[in-house]
Amino acid sequence: MIRQFLALVCVLFCTASFAPSNAQTSAGLPPTPAGKIDLVGGDARILQAGKQVRRAAVGDTVYEGDILTTGKDSELHVTMQDTGFIALRPNTRIKIDSYKADGGDDDKGVFSLVVGGLRSITGWIGRYNQRSYQVRTPTATIGIRGTDHETRYIPPGSPDGEPGTYDKVFAGATSIQTSAGLADVTPDHAGYVSDNAGQTPQVLPRIPAFFRPGPHEDLINKKHAEIQKWIEQRREERRKIVAEKLAALNAAREVLKAQNENNKASAEERKAATEKQQQDTEAQLAALRERQEALKNRQKTIQDARTQIREKLVAGMSRNLRAQLKGVRENAEVLRTEWQELAAAYKAVNEKSQAANEARKTEGEEQGRRTQARLAEFADRSKALQEKQKALQQRREALQAKNAAGQEKNGNLNSERKAVREAGEAADQEQKDLLTAQNDLFEANVAANEARIRAGDEQRHGTAEQQTALNEKELALQKKQSAQEARLLAIQEQAAKEQGQTDNLRDLLQTVRDGIEATAKERQELLEARMALRKRNIEAIDERQQAALAQLQEVKEKHRAMREKAIDLQQERESMQEEIKTLYEQEQKRYREELKADRQLNANESAGERASVEP
Repeated sequence: MIRQFLALVCVLFCTASFAPSNAQTSAGLPPTPAGKIDLVGGDARILQAGKQVRRAAVGDTVYEGDILTTGKDSELHVTMQDTGFIALRPNTRIKIDSYKADGGDDDKGVFSLVVGGLRSITGWIGRYNQRSYQVRTPTATIGIRGTDHETRYIPPGSPDGEPGTYDKVFAGATSIQTSAGLADVTPDHAGYVSDNAGQTPQVLPRIPAFFRPGPHEDLINKKHAEIQKWIEQRREERRKIVAEKLAALNAAREVLKAQNENNKASAEERKAATEKQQQDTEAQLAALRERQEALKNRQKTIQDARTQIREKLVAGMSRNLRAQLKGVRENAEVLRTEWQELAAAYKAVNEKSQAANEARKTEGEEQGRRTQARLAEFADRSKALQEKQKALQQRREALQAKNAAGQEKNGNLNSERKAVREAGEAADQEQKDLLTAQNDLFEANVAANEARIRAGDEQRHGTAEQQTALNEKELALQKKQSAQEARLLAIQEQAAKEQGQTDNLRDLLQTVRDGIEATAKERQELLEARMALRKRNIEAIDERQQAALAQLQEVKEKHRAMREKAIDLQQERESMQEEIKTLYEQEQKRYREELKADRQLNANESAGERASVEP
């Protein structure tokens, strides 16, 4: 039972400490975020796997596997995780087939253009992982080299133009590839491949007329320079965040591994000690059983001898001796009843002890099930909190992008900044509440386990006291029985004297007397051996109990240290957020001052030009 208890404590400790980290690798997480919508014009919709189609809104996150559509005269802008940008033209349908932007060599972005037009300005994936960035259409695959381009697919029967895949390059370069060949497209040119199978891609002599600017083309044209400005910084920030998370996860795994190894070693040592003690106990019990069996055989021999003597003496006993013999027999019946009551008391004590152990075991198992349910709830809350933090990070990045783009004039920027700050504070508070709930659960489990240990200890000591009292009662009964046997021998000896029996009968009586005394001594030694064995077992159990309590205390100390470390990390994170906030406000202030100075300079230059023009 001690091994089960220690295993339960280990599981609760490790799971409560590292559940948020391990939750990131569970199979039930939502798909990878790919970007955030920052402009919706007209009717645009999002379809996620297993969910109903919904209207797109500014601030919505799009994920790997999502399908985005626009209606007539509609447009949808999405800022991607790698600082890239895509704009869906009217009557367009695309799917984000695969996306990852952690700043590593395995980053990728693969899109399927089913119909319509898609303008794409690539981020760090297009700069550092060019082979992993593709736009696929039903007839071709578009590859890029750090590019601003627009891909359009016209299906058969469309009035927009010849069916097939078109790609116009604004900056960088692209390649249109099919099974029949490949064509490289350079800036201010457009490539084309027919919808007919087996056609070779080609560069068109002129750009088709349907590549015309949309209502927000000026905003899109400014994106390229802005994206190139922030790619390095955003990628390094992302790589740093991913590295920190990976380092924390590896550290947690190492701690968990070390703790598991320690627990395993301790469990093996306790198991070996328990098995050795059980073997020693079994050997001692076997020896005691052999001695008890020999004692029974000797008692049977003595009883047979007493029966023979009784048969010879009873017939010639006087009335007085017969009365004494009757009293001895009555006392023997009383002693037999007391022996039966003593056996029943032993049985009751053992059954009570066993029932108490089973009750504690059942309580521990029920507590384990409740704890698992709470841990599952914590895992769900942790997942939700992670999604909130990811969404908050995306809002912060979007806010920084707006500020860098010089959109201070937008009246919603201050309110959005306030909303982001409030959301961050709410997420931090929720994370603190989650950590507090986990700590409370751990403390409650530890307290319950300690209470069960104390109850078991008290119950064992109570049982030991009851068994000691029963043993003392057994010794008293043995003394009574010995006195009765001595009295019976005296009666038999008196009867032998009265009847003038021979020396042979006296020798037989002496032999019986010696046998009874030896039997009484043997029984007393056997009882003392049993009591000594029980005492050693109780001491061994107490020693293992103390070791279990010491290990539990050590686990509590480690958990307390990890909790303090988590609190320190949270405080450090809050301090960094405040520092970032201060730097952001200073940068914003500096930007406003520079913008104000530029405007003043432009105004002065305009005034000078007007003055020079006037006669």
